[in-house]
Amino acid sequence: MLRIVTDASDARARRLTITDAGIKAWKTRDAGDFAAIGTWLSGLSSTEQRALRGLLASLAETIA
Repeated sequence: MLRIVTDASDARARRLTITDAGIKAWKTRDAGDFAAIGTWLSGLSSTEQRALRGLLASLAETIA
């Protein structure tokens, strides 16, 4: 679903890119997928969930 590739402008860096299988999987997500994620996060307090959301947003910005 993901492939590791060498960055075109910096050969020292590696990037994750989505594969065709990954694109297909994201397009076919359904309510059950979202319910499962909700279950995973249910053990976290609302403060912990907000912190996780912030960390993941920062990570997404770095990856992009």
